[in-house]
Amino acid sequence: MEDARSFYFDTALSAGAPTLALLREFTRPGHVLFGSDFPYAPELAIVDMNERLDSYGGRDEAFVRSICYEAAVRLFPRLAEIFSSVA
Repeated sequence: MEDARSFYFDTALSAGAPTLALLREFTRPGHVLFGSDFPYAPELAIVDMNERLDSYGGRDEAFVRSICYEAAVRLFPRLAEIFSSVA
């Protein structure tokens, strides 16, 4: 089970509070990344999941910040320049 904690997970159509809470408790820090399933998921589903992720930020802003960009920058350092211009 410890090995599974090292996997990376994304939030594609899975950004509800129960799922995020489980991922926060189970995964290693920085192992949950933003995902949207675009272009395959319906636009309304993507918007709903993004709103859920945004609202979860009130509970754990640092975790949501990690999901939205910090984890990606650690995994893909070249993204740091891109995110520095929008963050």
